[in-house]
Amino acid sequence: MPSPSAAIAAALLAGALLALLLARWWRRVRLARRFRRGLAGQAEARGLLARRGYELLAEELEAEGELLVDGERRSFSVRVDYLARRRGRLYGVEVKTGEKAPDPLAIPTRRQLREYQAVLGPELDGMLLVDMEARELHEVRFPEPRRRGRWALALLVGIALGAAAAVLLRGLSPSW
Repeated sequence: MPSPSAAIAAALLAGALLALLLARWWRRVRLARRFRRGLAGQAEARGLLARRGYELLAEELEAEGELLVDGERRSFSVRVDYLARRRGRLYGVEVKTGEKAPDPLAIPTRRQLREYQAVLGPELDGMLLVDMEARELHEVRFPEPRRRGRWALALLVGIALGAAAAVLLRGLSPSW
């Protein structure tokens, strides 16, 4: 007959193993539910886009992007839910479900839209974010980053010229 401490240790080990298996199972259930919800949202989005006058040109469109990592060119791909057109304007479409994801200011969503717009190219007029919880459509565009004005360049040139003049004057005038 095993000692009480060995029985307790075996029970604790069995309980820990059972908890681990249940946690993995629950994670798979949640992911499957989320995946099904996303697919249903995409299917509903087709109808919403059509009712709003958008023509769907492509579904699950994959596009290749590039970036430099330590000077080495690397490729990656993105997959936008739809490519749509309305009134001669071309849009990438991302469909979102859930509480936070449909918010265009949510960090992951905003970054995803920005990346899609960059990869799909300048011929894209913007991104459409479809919020399937509220059945709303948002046009999202990223304006060109603000460039420092010419005044900043003029200021830097002025400072550099002033410093150069001071150095020259100091070299010419021994009393300085």
